[in-house]
Amino acid sequence: MARKNVILTSTILLAIAALYLYEYRDAVFGRPIQISHTFRLRMAMARRMPANLSAYAPLIPTFTLEGEYRLTSVKLISLDELKKKGYARPLWELVSDSKSYPTRVFLYGRGIPGMHPKVPDVEPEPLVTNVTYRLLITAGRLKGRHDFIITGQDVSVPGAQ
Repeated sequence: MARKNVILTSTILLAIAALYLYEYRDAVFGRPIQISHTFRLRMAMARRMPANLSAYAPLIPTFTLEGEYRLTSVKLISLDELKKKGYARPLWELVSDSKSYPTRVFLYGRGIPGMHPKVPDVEPEPLVTNVTYRLLITAGRLKGRHDFIITGQDVSVPGAQ
């Protein structure tokens, strides 16, 4: 009888643990941080410029996370370079020595509160069209990545000459 109780109790505890892990798997194992991008800032800047210069307004991707995160590292690389050489040097890289501020939106090449360039005095490189880029971010043990390409449609400005 005692053996039956031990087996029954063990089975119930195992079922409860399995149910807990299934229900709260994101909290236990972590899930990738969801990232999206847009180029709206460039359009706003181009509208303020004279028509003959608006085609040269800087193209600055804006990245949005699905929630607020205390980022510990942000890195942007060329995916094309990674595939060709097996490694890619970062075009932009920020790190946080301590806790950064909770962040939901940030712009390529701009500072993020609580973070600094990994290599001091290194400016972010300009992005070009028809190259696939990969954004890699970490927030503690959570990670995320987002691939994007700047196409000719992103660069053209309605009304620009």
